[in-house]
Amino acid sequence: LLAERGMEDTTILTLLERYEAMNRHVKVETVDPATRPTFISQYTDETLSQNSVIVASDLRHTIVNYSDIYQTQYSEEDYYNYLYTGQMPTGTKYFAGELAFTSAIDYVTRADLPMLYSLTGHGETELSSTYQGYITSDNIGMASLSLLTVDAVPADCTAILIANPTSDINADERAMLSAYLVEGGNIILITSYDHYTETGMPNLAALCEEMGLESVDGLVFESSRDRYNGYPYSLLPSIGSTGPMEGVDDVRYTLMNAAHGIITNGSGATVYPILTSSSQAYVKSLEKELTTFEKEDGDISGTCYLGVGVSGEADGARGDTYKFVWYSSPSIVDESTDQYVSG
Repeated sequence: LLAERGMEDTTILTLLERYEAMNRHVKVETVDPATRPTFISQYTDETLSQNSVIVASDLRHTIVNYSDIYQTQYSEEDYYNYLYTGQMPTGTKYFAGELAFTSAIDYVTRADLPMLYSLTGHGETELSSTYQGYITSDNIGMASLSLLTVDAVPADCTAILIANPTSDINADERAMLSAYLVEGGNIILITSYDHYTETGMPNLAALCEEMGLESVDGLVFESSRDRYNGYPYSLLPSIGSTGPMEGVDDVRYTLMNAAHGIITNGSGATVYPILTSSSQAYVKSLEKELTTFEKEDGDISGTCYLGVGVSGEADGARGDTYKFVWYSSPSIVDESTDQYVSG
């Protein structure tokens, strides 16, 4: 803890001492920069605020700034007053010390840090700074990846994100991604109804088909009033009861706005639901003009996935299993949607 003598934040110090009391591998020390002026330079050239914390191990170190410990949230009223009256917002401060310190300890003690590569070159959507913050706060590194400029997926790649591509991958890229999965890799695919179709992106569709999944091209609507918000294409899907979402309280909502459907092709792969429509859902093809939200003759009806995962055995080069997760609406990583359902 970096603080001048007598200026220690007692809340921060008390929390740090609780970490120390719970685990013999944690040692807490208070350093006064006035009496040890060269201490900070061992770790950073930046000027650190009073009551910032340096977390270090034999592997690596990180800085937890005071502004990461006490954060400020601003309400819509704060923003409104600032925009229309010029009044500087004060916001509401909250203590985020436990998240900050636990994340920092995890970062400096992990032998290998996971890396998420975002595929580029096909008009993909870049994640917002908020979503990048969600990822990096879990100590997951991020980098871009163009498969056109490499011979293979990087060795340190834990997962590949393909976020809402607007054009297809080519045959060589498909082969590299398929080989990556066979080795025990992980892929997260996010598509949208207005860009992704099986005929428009045959190579990406073939990769999905290898995983036992197919798209239902068109827009998913709900007729169950408790399963949509406002408009019947602003979906409130069920959160799956198996796989990574097991145990999530159904009171929580995930808003999937303007999604297409996903179904299995019966290939025998291990499939687990993540987000699922109701049995009263129906899909409207967009090959003709959309004139009504009501179900019409010819609309495909029934339960479909809006988010689904597939896992299977791998050859062990990267891991013993592969995982392929597919979401059918970019709203899953849309910042305004995230705010609407309060995270």
